[in-house]
Amino acid sequence: MGAQGWTNIVAMTAVCPGGGPSHIKTGTLGTLIYASGGAAVLSEFGVPWLVTAAAALGIISFETTTLCASDPPAMPTWTDADTFALYTADPGAAGHTARDKITQMIGNLVWYQACECITGPQPAPPAPPADPGGTAIIGPAPAPTSACASSHLDNSVTAYCGGNNNAALIFGFVDLNGRNVTASRLTVRRYNSTGAGFPATGNLQWWDANAPVRQDMFPTVVGDGTTVYQLSGAPAGATRVTAAVNGTGSGCANFESTLELFCNGEQPGGSQGACCQPDPSTQTTLDAILQMVTLIQRQHVPFATISGGSHVGITGNGQFPVQGILGIKVVLTTTPARLGVVSGNPDDLYDAGWINVGTADGWGPRRWIGSSPMIVRPIEPDVTLVGYSIPTDVVVTITELVREP
Repeated sequence: MGAQGWTNIVAMTAVCPGGGPSHIKTGTLGTLIYASGGAAVLSEFGVPWLVTAAAALGIISFETTTLCASDPPAMPTWTDADTFALYTADPGAAGHTARDKITQMIGNLVWYQACECITGPQPAPPAPPADPGGTAIIGPAPAPTSACASSHLDNSVTAYCGGNNNAALIFGFVDLNGRNVTASRLTVRRYNSTGAGFPATGNLQWWDANAPVRQDMFPTVVGDGTTVYQLSGAPAGATRVTAAVNGTGSGCANFESTLELFCNGEQPGGSQGACCQPDPSTQTTLDAILQMVTLIQRQHVPFATISGGSHVGITGNGQFPVQGILGIKVVLTTTPARLGVVSGNPDDLYDAGWINVGTADGWGPRRWIGSSPMIVRPIEPDVTLVGYSIPTDVVVTITELVREP
């Protein structure tokens, strides 16, 4: 956020009642900086299908003196092609259009937060555009919850034989060690069994310094000789737990049993969510790094160049300022018969003049105009001046070549 050192400029607008004036809301800062491409603004105003893509756009900023000096930027018409270009980081014209639209959309929404009409009722912000194509944002599958403590018993040697009375197979203590147990699961697999009736129920015995507290567990899933018992968390004050399976009837069986404890609100069969929300300062730093890396890529290994400003009618000696260009294109528009020409592809020209590039500190070597058109590149990003020396009977047009947005 910037400092509040601005003059509250009053402007006439179309959205205010009767075309009345608007100005900056009291308390609004002079510079508004939005990390992650204004993703928070899009989420707040109900455009969740663009939030993920906006986060890759880096920092978007607005000067409120400029923003509130006119009507809000028009809410753009969004298409499914725009969504696709944005999410695929299309480097061409479609991606450039989509990125402009999302900046325009955020500017529209921010206007209604930062600016206000001086008189009359305040206009309501327009409804943000609906998702034209039904965008499905599919993230990685959530990880299943895992036990924070477990104990396993395999009674594979000595078979348990239950009589006609209730009986139990108990296995050892699990210390809680201060864990916040919120759920438990006991899985029992029966094998080498004869007869029926065992197991029928399970139970946990929670121990503290005094006496155990028993909780009975009833099967929730039964199949393929495996019985699963599930129960809620530990009683208050419990420090350790034992597990048991109980049976009735006759017969013998071997059992393999596993007790699992789940902590901190997790449940058996659930999934783990994100541990925390993104840190705003970290996100802002990453946005700044992304913008710097993007600038390096665009300046030194660009996907393509596009034409910038054109300087027409250039002749004689002179110079003009430039900023952040990748190169220049020179085209001769007037060519006298006296020019020396060596036929070729392209023709090699002589005595058509030369071009220099440099800064306020000095000039680089001159480049003779040897063809038409002629491209001069690469040009270093700190170049701020283009100088020329063109004979008076020769006229050229010099076009700046700039990085693709």
